[in-house]
Amino acid sequence: MKASLAAGVALCAALSFVACSRELPGPVECQRFALRVLGVRNERVLASPRVEAAFEEQVTKCLTTPYDRQLLRCVEERGPSGSCLIEFERRHGEQRLPDPLK
Repeated sequence: MKASLAAGVALCAALSFVACSRELPGPVECQRFALRVLGVRNERVLASPRVEAAFEEQVTKCLTTPYDRQLLRCVEERGPSGSCLIEFERRHGEQRLPDPLK
C-alpha cells in the first residue's frame, strides 16, 4: 500500500510539473486577449449584450483553437491586426482562421 501511495504522489508531482510548463494560454490570458482584439479599454463596455457576446466568442476561440502565447503576445504588442493570425497560421500550418474582428 505504501508503494502505491508513493507512486500516486510521484504521478501527481509529474503531472503538476507538466501542467506548469504548458504552452497554451489559460482563461485569464484569453480574457485579456479578447479585450485587446475587440479594442475594449474599459470593461464596463461589456455590459452591452453585443460586446459581451463578441467577448465570450473570442475567449472561447482562444481556449479551443488553441492559440499559443506567441499569438497573444503579438496582439498585445501590435494590436488586433491580421498579421498576428497569419504568423500563427504559418507556425502551426493550419488553414485560415476566422478573422476575430468580423
